[in-house]
Amino acid sequence: MAHRSRIRRAEHKAFGGQGRIRLRDGSIYRYNWQREAGTLWAYCIGLLREKYDYEMPPEPVILQKIRAAKDPWAAMAPFRPENPERALVDPGLLLVEDPEELDRMLGDPVENLSDP
Repeated sequence: MAHRSRIRRAEHKAFGGQGRIRLRDGSIYRYNWQREAGTLWAYCIGLLREKYDYEMPPEPVILQKIRAAKDPWAAMAPFRPENPERALVDPGLLLVEDPEELDRMLGDPVENLSDP
């Protein structure tokens, strides 16, 4: 029992400021939250720009690991905004594969005010 507590203390000391994701295969992926949150946010912005004839950005490693997680929604939770209605982007929407479910989550489309 004493060995486990020593191992946990050593892990906490080594990985204290990092997030982790338990993958389906049982392994754990550790990441730096600040760096990966920025990467995920930039990817979401890139997807918005792709709609306007920009090049499709490559999918970040953190998103691949989140999709490979035992519980993808729990793995995505640290990256989601506290108030999704007021956020510019919600990375949680990247996990939705069914277009009808995505429409339901997004609600009514925003009116385009740029057209006369």
